[in-house]
Amino acid sequence: MTLAHLLARFRDAMAGEQKAQPEAPRKPAPARRVAAAPPPRPAESWVEKPAPAKTDFSEAARRRIRDRYLAVRFPGAPHTDADLRDSAGVIKSARLYFEDDDLERACELLEIACEVNRDDESPWLAHLEILFLKRKGHEFAELAHRFHERFPGSGRWPEILRLGLRLAPQNKVFHGAHPREADIDEHYGAWPQVQNWIQAPFDLTGDVLAAEFHARMRGGEVAAPISAKASKE
Repeated sequence: MTLAHLLARFRDAMAGEQKAQPEAPRKPAPARRVAAAPPPRPAESWVEKPAPAKTDFSEAARRRIRDRYLAVRFPGAPHTDADLRDSAGVIKSARLYFEDDDLERACELLEIACEVNRDDESPWLAHLEILFLKRKGHEFAELAHRFHERFPGSGRWPEILRLGLRLAPQNKVFHGAHPREADIDEHYGAWPQVQNWIQAPFDLTGDVLAAEFHARMRGGEVAAPISAKASKE
């Protein structure tokens, strides 16, 4: 047997021995560490936290803020407490806004004056008269109701009822008045049927009649027109 043949057989034997040996078991991979869950926190007792305290403005600070607002909103008109207590001056300024067809500012100024002059009826009455002249029936009824709550014994209440019946007869605020009071036509002030609560220095009857005429031309309804007396004549 030649040397080459022996070497070949030796290689074959070695190869068979390697196949016969069992494969060594693999070591298991190390387990991955999992972070432990944090221990549960002890339950906290629920305690209601107080709401944050609101900023408490002093009365002087409130007044300063209001005065600045009024000075911008109503330039040249009364805006300090002392000015607003001068009901005649406030009503004059409101009347000028009314005559300029600025109903919103006229009514707002009178509302503020009513808050300052809580025992004075005149700003309320001027406000009611402006709403009547502008044919604001719903707003007139609401203000009349507030007026009656504020001044339950006022001698002006029958007159307010009469105006309310002419302007908004269906409103329950005026159901306590006698119906015939709505037919009373007297010339109190600058126009028929209304006392001069806004202290108008001249007769505006023509202007009111013109406003009614234009309202009718536009297709609007004028409930209980203040020109009722003129139509009867």
